[in-house]
Amino acid sequence: MPNSHDTLIDLLDRNAGSHQDRPALIFEGQSFAHATLYQSVQNQAAALYAAGVRRGDRVLLLSSNRPEVLVLLGAVAWLGAMLVPLNLRLSPSEMVQQARDAQPALVIVDVGCSALWSGACPEGLAGVSVEMMGETVGGALCCVGQLQSAHVPRQDAPDLGLVMLYTAAVDGHARGAVLSQAQLRASAVQTGAAWALGVNDRWLGVLPL
Repeated sequence: MPNSHDTLIDLLDRNAGSHQDRPALIFEGQSFAHATLYQSVQNQAAALYAAGVRRGDRVLLLSSNRPEVLVLLGAVAWLGAMLVPLNLRLSPSEMVQQARDAQPALVIVDVGCSALWSGACPEGLAGVSVEMMGETVGGALCCVGQLQSAHVPRQDAPDLGLVMLYTAAVDGHARGAVLSQAQLRASAVQTGAAWALGVNDRWLGVLPL
C-alpha cells in the first residue's frame, strides 16, 4: 500500500520490483510491462535533463493519446518538473495564449500534431526549443530527445507540482491549475479504495491522457 510520502516514482519503482513482467499499460493491442515502463521513465528523464529541463521547470506537451504521455509524466516527475498538456481542440489563439502563459522550458509535440502546433505558433516560443515525439515502432516506447547513458538522480517530492491543467477561460484567458504529486496519489488511492481495485483488475481509460 502507498504511504503519504510516496511519489509517482516510488509507485513505479515498487511496481517494477513486485510486478516486473505484468502489464502496466495496454494500448492498441500492445502491452508494456511495469519494468519496461519504469526503465522508459528513467531513460526519458535523462533525455529531458540533457535537453535542459530542471527541477521546477515546465514542459509543454501537445499530443494525441499514446503511451509515451505516461512516460513523459513519469520523467518530469523524476526531475521534479511539471507537465503542461494542451487540449488538441483549442483554437490557434487559445493554444498560443496557454503556451505563452505556461512559460515552458521545453515544448514537446507529437509528430501527428505538428500541423496544429505550427498553425498556432508558426514562429514558436522565443528561446524555447521544440522536440518532436516520433512514432511508437515495433512495440518500443519512443524516447523524446537523445538517449543518454548517464543516470540522472531523482529530484521528485510529494509536494511538488506535477501537472498544470488549463481551466475554462475567465475574462478571456484560461488559467492553469496545478496538481501536486501528493494530490494525484491521493486521488488514485481514494479511487482504488472506492472501486475495490486489485492487482488483477484492468482500468479502461477512454478520456484524453
